[in-house]
Amino acid sequence: MTAPVLLAIDFSPCSHLVTREAGSLARALGADVVILHVAELPEGVTPDTPVPPAEGAPPVPAAALLTADAEARFPIYAHALERLGVASSPRLAWGEAADTILAVAREVSPRLIVMGTHGRTGLPLALMGSIAEHVVARADAPVVTLRTHWRSDCDDATCGLCEADLSPAQRRVLDAARGLDVIKLSYADPADDG
Repeated sequence: MTAPVLLAIDFSPCSHLVTREAGSLARALGADVVILHVAELPEGVTPDTPVPPAEGAPPVPAAALLTADAEARFPIYAHALERLGVASSPRLAWGEAADTILAVAREVSPRLIVMGTHGRTGLPLALMGSIAEHVVARADAPVVTLRTHWRSDCDDATCGLCEADLSPAQRRVLDAARGLDVIKLSYADPADDG
């Protein structure tokens, strides 16, 4: 059996473009696609943090809400791949995006990894880092990155936390994190390779 293509998506509108390209590559390779979405809870929110799924609804654990949201979204991407004649399977994983993509890649041993990138440079890249850059530098499999369309709000947030791209479930979990007194400072030394 041919090794699969690992497609890493964040469910943003750009994910549709990346899915189509991954499907075309998978079809040419005769491979199936593992559709990976990495869920990451906002700083200060635990998997058990109660979050109302809708206005006036009783709260459910944040992880359960995001899991249900992902399970509802996976079929959209699976259907797009099916229209291209490519079989797929969904995979939801939890953690920091780049490290989790790499961990799943080690598990599934893909023929290649396909993911989108905003193509940030300069200060935005230095401040926020690049998930794609991290994966490209450390993956054992070839990585295909697709430059997605830049929007004016792309400089303000990464896709995974872009307010314009949040589902209602993601927005509610992010709202649960607001108001928490959390400070997170990250430092990356460019001279450090590992």
